[in-house]
Amino acid sequence: MLDGDVDNLDISVGNLITTFDGGVKYFDGVIKYFDGRVKSFGDGIKCFDGRVKSFGDGIKCLDGRVKVFDDGIKCFDGGVKAFDGGIKCLDGRVKSFGDGIKCLDGRVKSFDDGIKCFDGRVKTFDDGIKCRDGGIKTFDGGIKCFDGRVKVFDGRIKTCESRTPTLESAEVKLAECSDLLCLRPSVDQSGAQVSRRK
Repeated sequence: MLDGDVDNLDISVGNLITTFDGGVKYFDGVIKYFDGRVKSFGDGIKCFDGRVKSFGDGIKCLDGRVKVFDDGIKCFDGGVKAFDGGIKCLDGRVKSFGDGIKCLDGRVKSFDDGIKCFDGRVKTFDDGIKCRDGGIKTFDGGIKCFDGRVKVFDGRIKTCESRTPTLESAEVKLAECSDLLCLRPSVDQSGAQVSRRK
């Protein structure tokens, strides 16, 4: 083997060793990088475990909230049931009120009919009063007329009595006066006057 070949072999071996050392360093770097990633993954796992624990606590809290919500729903259902009962009671009261209104309307109509009947009776009574007043007025007029005739008759009697000295002449004059007033008095067989207004 020549010296040049030995030198070349040494160079080649040196390069190979240098390359191997570089590969080892690179591998060490890869190992360190992988360790860092493993550590980060472990930290991530711990963080995830914490999150899982927090999630479990959240689930427990949510279960408590759900239970509270269920209790609220039951309470609300009881309130709805009580409200439905109140609505039914109110419907019954409204129906009773409606029946009462109908009954009241009937009573009001009967009262109105009674008022109309009473008004008719009052009008009839007023008409009767007017008729009575008219009759009384007519009767009063008749009385006045009769009183006037009586006064005239009495005046004629007094005149006849003052002018006739005898009963015979007075009776003749009285007959004349009676003819005028259509109130001729009757005379009995003896010639005496039966009735005469004094």
